[in-house]
Amino acid sequence: MGMVQMGSCMDYVAVEEDLLTVIPESLSFEEAGAAPTVALTAWQALFEHDRLQPGQLILVQAGAGGVGHAAVQMAKQHGAYVIATARDYNHDFVKGLGEVFNYTKVDFATQITDPVDIVLDSAMDQSTFGTGVPGEIGKKNYSVIKDGGTYISVVAFGKVWMK
Repeated sequence: MGMVQMGSCMDYVAVEEDLLTVIPESLSFEEAGAAPTVALTAWQALFEHDRLQPGQLILVQAGAGGVGHAAVQMAKQHGAYVIATARDYNHDFVKGLGEVFNYTKVDFATQITDPVDIVLDSAMDQSTFGTGVPGEIGKKNYSVIKDGGTYISVVAFGKVWMK
């Protein structure tokens, strides 16, 4: 598996060996096909669109999803304090990396007591469909960011806002 800049949607493509890695046996072909994209999206959000620093507080929406699970792990590895949203059946995975709320049962905005430095929004809600702007989840995200914090959305046309 790997990523190339041009031609990745072709049936066949020539790629330099150092741009590829062996697919682990634990991954399906489909998972391996998605892994580079979600990991790169998470990396760019955390370290290029914002400069995540050790000790910062970050909220990752959809923390067990494709981009979210990569972001949660990267942020934790980088020394950030992670809060994530996920459904109950994904809590064990996310709890090992930080605090977690089930966004279908709990209003996370009322549970977060300290303003966060960064919100990475990878959760699409119905009010975002067709508009391309953050919906109800986005409004709640914005309410928990501290002054000078960053809101990064990968579902609202890749928007980055500073508060």
